[in-house]
Amino acid sequence: MEKTDLLDVTINQALSLAYFIHGDKTLALQIVTSALNKLEVAVQAQDKRLYYEPQGRTTARKARNRINYNEKHLLQRLIYLESEPYEKEKEREGKLDERRMITHFIKHLVKITLKRNSFYVALGISRLLHNYTTAEAMEIYNLVVQDPERARDDYYYRSRKGRLMQEMKERFGDLLNLIKVNRGEERFEPRPSSKQFNGFVFDCLDNFTPWATACVIPSSYNPFATSLKELEFDSQDPDAEHHIEINRTHTILHPDCFTRLVKALKLNPPNDRLEIPNFNLSTSATDNHRNDPPTFGRDELEAIKSSLDEQAHRRKRFSAGLLKVVVDGALMGEIDLQRVCNLQVEIAEGAELIEIIGNSKNEEVRLASCFIQAHQPTSKNTITLEGGQEITFSQAHKIDQYGEVETSTLNIDYRETRAFKAAALAINHRINRLGDALRINNLAGVIKPALAFMLVALLGLGVWFFAIKGDPRPLEQADHNQSSPQPENPEVTPNQSPDSKQADNRDEPNSGKIQNQDKQEKPQKPRKSDNDRLIASDRKPTNPEDADAVKPGTRSTQPAVSGLALSEIKLIGIQISCDDAHCQELRTRLIEGLSASNRFAFTNDLNKADALLKISDIRETPNDSQASVIARLANAKGFVLFPANRGGSGNRYRGQPAEVAQKIINDLLEESLKAAKHPAGNKQ
Repeated sequence: MEKTDLLDVTINQALSLAYFIHGDKTLALQIVTSALNKLEVAVQAQDKRLYYEPQGRTTARKARNRINYNEKHLLQRLIYLESEPYEKEKEREGKLDERRMITHFIKHLVKITLKRNSFYVALGISRLLHNYTTAEAMEIYNLVVQDPERARDDYYYRSRKGRLMQEMKERFGDLLNLIKVNRGEERFEPRPSSKQFNGFVFDCLDNFTPWATACVIPSSYNPFATSLKELEFDSQDPDAEHHIEINRTHTILHPDCFTRLVKALKLNPPNDRLEIPNFNLSTSATDNHRNDPPTFGRDELEAIKSSLDEQAHRRKRFSAGLLKVVVDGALMGEIDLQRVCNLQVEIAEGAELIEIIGNSKNEEVRLASCFIQAHQPTSKNTITLEGGQEITFSQAHKIDQYGEVETSTLNIDYRETRAFKAAALAINHRINRLGDALRINNLAGVIKPALAFMLVALLGLGVWFFAIKGDPRPLEQADHNQSSPQPENPEVTPNQSPDSKQADNRDEPNSGKIQNQDKQEKPQKPRKSDNDRLIASDRKPTNPEDADAVKPGTRSTQPAVSGLALSEIKLIGIQISCDDAHCQELRTRLIEGLSASNRFAFTNDLNKADALLKISDIRETPNDSQASVIARLANAKGFVLFPANRGGSGNRYRGQPAEVAQKIINDLLEESLKAAKHPAGNKQ
């Protein structure tokens, strides 16, 4: 197929998606045109290969914490971003029907989870769009990720669910109501019945599934008999996980694949667990929602392409003027290129897209776009414009022990690569600084003619200098060093991380001096002990579904330590999510079993405990005559050690409390013996 034909197919696919969201042909054309213009200047940065050491993971294998989408998936995300202002405007007007609001809700849920990773996609679909329990959500994700090392305990799931609900509430405001349900869990108030929208939700998820991705879940799949290589990451190359993450995301979002997934786990089908919010809509809201996209003609496609060509031509004509730095549509700062060529801004957690908009000769043009890459502590991406200018995005993130962002800093640097323009820009910087020092506005009549003469002379000298030397960077760098505030650490510039410093200095004339300074070691902060973290973990709510009561604390910036392995566990604490007679008896029997095992011992002192045995009550009714629980053992770092064969989601037990307690102890002893025989594979 010709390249032009491929572009037409992509544009038509984008128009169909925009029309599905809004049901407006004219609006769909506007959204897709704007999204494609941003894509033109975003792809180079996103396709950059980045390597890093993941946080809270074994060092034996590197892996991405977020996915590096290809161009089509970037275009989908840009359509979601471009659609949002129009969605909010319609919501304020109060003329939307329930189906359109469902579309907005699911689209935004997909948008805020896709920008993170497949874990958040699984959490959002299973816990916010459907009412699967925390334990069931753990089973769903553990099956999708096919990696026991990534299993987390229920606290991690509840705290991240709370974060997603907060973002959804901030987006929709009074259109959503929060309620408390069983065991104090906070959820969005559901409409009385969601079954009539099963087919429509299916269509929404089908449209929002990443383009050009395939189904990898067989129609009859037994997760306990076979593994899926398409979902399993076992490479040494972190970039290799990109395609695996795409497969995982497809499996969760695509309605057919998700149905097969929960069926394999013997859970209730999605249609029975769908829980649509009860939106506060006007009774007169009429939107006439239509899903059948119209035909977009050749003239409309050519108009979009002409817009792309015009933007490229305007970027080529751009000369140093004023740069606006925009993050998610909000102006964060400006760079007057006649005075400086760099800017540092702070980025809010959860921000997604950075844009650089140039203003030269009263003409605005979008010069560069870059998705915020919060999957690693630092990143550096450079985009070269059609006119030869370079814009560099340097991102630095403070990452918590789970590999997620706490705070972010962004540095933007602009550089002219052509000798004449670089010399002229550097001279302008010096003249403007001199003018500021002399308060040129008061002496304009005398000094301006002299400065004009000096400018002509310096331009001639600059052209000669760059013609001889052939490299504008020393002068550009000298100007940058004079105009920028110096960092506290003289070894690292504001746009460099310590890890990338040595590579960046290969082009600098004094790089040898800087490389010698790399040998100096920085003092490290003391790391909390395993017992300290276990105590902090057990101050969290005991109810497994209590999402709103959990608030994430401040975490260390040091790489997380995995904690003790199962073969090293001795003292065990017990946490049970209920306190009726059945649970009290179960606790007593578990304590007796640990004491009689000659392998483990029970302790009430969490300062001494090596691990915590968590028992989640899953009885459908409190009056059930038998105990029905899920059991898992987590060490002080939150890594699930038992069960190993279920990826950390927990083993299910049902029966009389004494019988259940004995089964749990027996299974725990059996896995402990296996771990002792194979200690190398037992480390989390």
